Amino acid sequence: EESVSGFNVEVAPKQFEYQIDNYGIAAADDLVILRYLLKKEGENHGIHVNYDDPKPFESLNGSGLHTNFSYRGIDLGYKKFIETLRERHTKHMEYYGNGNEKRMTGEMETSSFEEFSYGDSDRTTSIRIPILADSSNFYIEDRRPASSANPYHVVRLLCEALHESVTTS
Repeated sequence: EESVSGFNVEVAPKQFEYQIDNYGIAAADDLVILRYLLKKEGENHGIHVNYDDPKPFESLNGSGLHTNFSYRGIDLGYKKFIETLRERHTKHMEYYGNGNEKRMTGEMETSSFEEFSYGDSDRTTSIRIPILADSSNFYIEDRRPASSANPYHVVRLLCEALHESVTTS
């Protein structure tokens, strides 16, 4: 089963975005394998592949590891989950990638590294609530992780936040 469901060219030169269509640890596994294969193929062709610097060009958009996270089937209002993410923001930012403070300036479709925010279909917030999300199929897009983030940390932190939301409600 293929889990790379798409890719597109981004704003910065030679910058691409890949969509991994899988869940939890399996999605992190797929991303790690894809990163490895892209690096190896780049080496074969003399191309440097960079995931380590999420803001290689000061005047252009940086590279994020935007993560869609669904908790469909769990009886929990999204406001509670969002509030838990707000409370845990500083902790998440410690694990959301080296150099992320350079990328998350509050400009160029990013939120502030220091401040948590969310909004409906708002690409300038920490957490974007897609327009198709509703109470029966709720998901969020965490726009905070940088391209340099370890996807296993991202999955762990989101699952911990969800668990905390459910057990304290």
